Amino acid sequence: LAAVLEVARPGDHVVLAEGSYAGPVAVPPGVRLSGPCGGTAGLHGTDEEPVVTLGPGSILTDVVVADAVGVAVAVAASPGAAEARLERVRVRETRSGISVQGLAVVSDVSIEGVSRIGVSVRAGDLRGANVAVRGATVGIQIAEGGAASLERVAVERARQYGVAAFEGSTLSLDVLSVRLTGGAEPPRETIG
Repeated sequence: LAAVLEVARPGDHVVLAEGSYAGPVAVPPGVRLSGPCGGTAGLHGTDEEPVVTLGPGSILTDVVVADAVGVAVAVAASPGAAEARLERVRVRETRSGISVQGLAVVSDVSIEGVSRIGVSVRAGDLRGANVAVRGATVGIQIAEGGAASLERVAVERARQYGVAAFEGSTLSLDVLSVRLTGGAEPPRETIG
């Protein structure tokens, strides 16, 4: 898979056959990587590198990303570059789910069984809808300089915080459901 993506050019669409593929893989700018229609294609981690790295304008759709030792999906699109897109992506049993540094748009993304942070935005901008995070220490974290605007977000079984936005970050959520069941202490300041 990595060899195919190395020669892919903007506008190319790489469709995975049903099965399992070892990462790490980098989706070049402007390239679409997708799983089979109605089937299941899985990308799995083998080391500390992100399983999938998305460049500016790249698209990841209809896949499962699992077993990452580090980050499952990293968005590395510099500010001012075209947005990277994740559509119908499932992240399972990883240390960290999705890390955004740049511009990313997500739609119908679910993250489950993450030992650290489900979605992390650092020095980037995340937009989208229909995001579910289950079983992470922190569901969604927006660091200083990061921004997120999300609709229809559900965070369940977060062990520490459902959503954490740090000073200097921007966060807009529409229709948010957070259910903490891990005995987490509530934050000192709550925004209603």
